[in-house]
Amino acid sequence: MDDITKMLGSIVKVCKVLSYGLNAIAEKASEIEATNVKEEQKKEKPVEVQVEKPETIIPSKKISKKKIAKTSKNLEKSASKKNSKKLVPGKTMSSTILDIINNSSNSVSVAYLEEKTGFGHRSILDLVHMLKKKGKIKGVKKGLYTKI
Repeated sequence: MDDITKMLGSIVKVCKVLSYGLNAIAEKASEIEATNVKEEQKKEKPVEVQVEKPETIIPSKKISKKKIAKTSKNLEKSASKKNSKKLVPGKTMSSTILDIINNSSNSVSVAYLEEKTGFGHRSILDLVHMLKKKGKIKGVKKGLYTKI
């Protein structure tokens, strides 16, 4: 029993020494962490951004109310034209154009396709080109297309 008490006493002494060592390590770690935080704060200084105020635009001519009203009407008309695509839900743009060409007895122009579908000129040209490559339609002459 006496031997066990001596062993336990020596284990307690070793644990005390280890705890002093661990405390010293913890203090060093906190010092290192504090210096790292300070260095990061130095690096993260806020950057000052100078924003220039935009210049106000002063019209050189006075615009009449009639002109403004006319322009706004034109804008409304063009907006309604652009938003009036006649695409049926569940139907692709290419199938819409193909149906129009297949259902016509004569050749169909790009302008006619624009009028019937409401699609843009460039979109129609791209779609017609793709349909020609697939062999679903043929070009009669520039801007005119017919079914095969």
